[in-house]
Amino acid sequence: MEPVLTQQKRPSHRRYGYWFLVVLLVLAALLAIGYTYRNSTAQYHQQMQDRLRLVGEGQSKNIAHWRSTRMADAATISQDPFFAQALAQWQHHPSAPLARQLQERLSSLVEYSQYAVAYLLDTQGRLVLGTDNRAEIPPLPAQEQAALQQALDSALPVAIEARPSPYFAFPFFGVMAPLFDGYTPVGAVWLVMDLRSTLYPLLQDWQVDNQDAEVLLLQRLPDGSNTNVNPRPQAGLPAFGQTMPMTHTASPGVQAIAGARGIVRGVNYRNEPVIAMVSAIDDAPWWLVVQLPEANAIGDTQRREGVTLGLSVGAVFIFIGLLLGLWQWRAWRHERDLQHALQLHMRWLDTAQKAATLGYFVYAPSKQEFFISETTQRIFGLPHAGWIALQQWAALLLPQERQGVLHAHDTAIANAQPLHTQYAIQRQDTGEQRWIQIWAEMDAERQHMIGIAQDITERRALDEQLHQYRQRLESQVRQDPLTGIANRLALEEAVEREWRRAERQGLPLGLLMLDLDYFKTYNDTYGHVQGDACLRAVAATLAAHAGRAGELVARYGGEEFAVLLPGLTLAQTQAVGARLVQAVRALQLPHQGNMAQGGVVTISIGAACVQPAHDHGCMTTWFQQADAALYAAKQAGRNRCCASAS
Repeated sequence: MEPVLTQQKRPSHRRYGYWFLVVLLVLAALLAIGYTYRNSTAQYHQQMQDRLRLVGEGQSKNIAHWRSTRMADAATISQDPFFAQALAQWQHHPSAPLARQLQERLSSLVEYSQYAVAYLLDTQGRLVLGTDNRAEIPPLPAQEQAALQQALDSALPVAIEARPSPYFAFPFFGVMAPLFDGYTPVGAVWLVMDLRSTLYPLLQDWQVDNQDAEVLLLQRLPDGSNTNVNPRPQAGLPAFGQTMPMTHTASPGVQAIAGARGIVRGVNYRNEPVIAMVSAIDDAPWWLVVQLPEANAIGDTQRREGVTLGLSVGAVFIFIGLLLGLWQWRAWRHERDLQHALQLHMRWLDTAQKAATLGYFVYAPSKQEFFISETTQRIFGLPHAGWIALQQWAALLLPQERQGVLHAHDTAIANAQPLHTQYAIQRQDTGEQRWIQIWAEMDAERQHMIGIAQDITERRALDEQLHQYRQRLESQVRQDPLTGIANRLALEEAVEREWRRAERQGLPLGLLMLDLDYFKTYNDTYGHVQGDACLRAVAATLAAHAGRAGELVARYGGEEFAVLLPGLTLAQTQAVGARLVQAVRALQLPHQGNMAQGGVVTISIGAACVQPAHDHGCMTTWFQQADAALYAAKQAGRNRCCASAS
């Protein structure tokens, strides 16, 4: 009977061993499932942080660009001498043409730069002109009056921070641009921007699977508190203009103002734990907070992972023989859930980028395919959103730029570096050429490049117009307004430039200093209007006789002129001066006060020459020598050119 008993015990041992193995497998499965759950949750957290960071950085750049554009507009106005001169002339001698000229300039700011209204104020803050046809405005509040005084004192534009005001039926942001006629303040232009139509579209709510995601723009107040500039605050958040204390230290907004940057965790105004991207707006008392409740950010994922965990554990106990198959099924289910979550968040990002006129895209290097949003599809003129091949996108690039753009993308992907570039495309639907700006970076796993595309064609055109306008202003600053020739500033710059060139090449520099003989008597006899005409005629004659490369005729001041003659010796310089004396006398301009020279306008000239050295003190001596020679020419009877004795 013993062999029979032995045979009965063996199955019992195998059964114990089997269940022991089952227990080990179950524990291993539970440990594996728990590890996978924690890893996927951490991975989702990282993805959420990356998306918040991308949204926050893009919004911060847009808001900073919006504000810097307003300040640049004000600086351009302050640097326009003709606008200030027109205002000064109108204040001293009011006339309809001048008023119309000033009104047209204000109206152009409103029409082309999207300002709600523009006012022209005097130095006391009183209304001079405005684009809303107000006969007068109430006295400026303390904040605007202080901004006006600060702008006049510093000669720089001063921002008037966003706030509601009884002046207007809308929240506004203003800039005070001072105007100077020379060194004399004559007033200021008060530019008013309606936040509802300009800044607010950049601050629309960003949806992430729910209605609780939001963007807050905070502004620090002089009393130490802060206020929300968000146009549609959620329940419990003070409206625009109401203050929020700094005592709620767990708030992401308070953390941002206290110095925190990047991804932070805190508690919002509804006492909910949130994850937020906080950043400071450059050159402004503003802070941007993009926040999302933590519970809502990971709640659906936790529930899905819990269901998956329960199914997996149940499957282990019920279908132990199919354990490996169930593991594979769980991996497939997990991947499907992540894809579903990615699609949801892509829809959220698509909603967000529509509000900011930004389009997002995802590039999969392994498949060489792009996933583009509807806004990106409209920017590129493609027939549909979704997945497109790399070749289809590359065909939109201009042929001469295609290799460079592709190389920039490949380099960023290979080195896992952020990509920020601009390039031109030819839209597929209309064939129109547009300029595109790209911000992109690789995800945490370096499997996809996630980025934002923006059409900047109009912005580039406006920047080019502003650049050309600044160039025209700079050229006008270096021109004498009466005679049309170079002024003293242009002469000083030309002397510096030619001095360095002569120093390198070992060449001499010639200089003529001249003025009109008895010009004060001429003005007293013929009047200042005829005197101005005389100066213009003499300037034109001088300019006509100095045409070599590098030669420059400039009005030095009053009736005094200077002629720069690079590469000429003293004898050659004096010869040029003698020709100028004869040319001016040949004009035969009547001058009763100069009867000793035949009753016509004449000039006296002093000539000097220098061999430039490294010591710039020689430059001053050079001018003094020419001036002394001019004095010698006058002492010798005028209507002549004398050379320096040194």
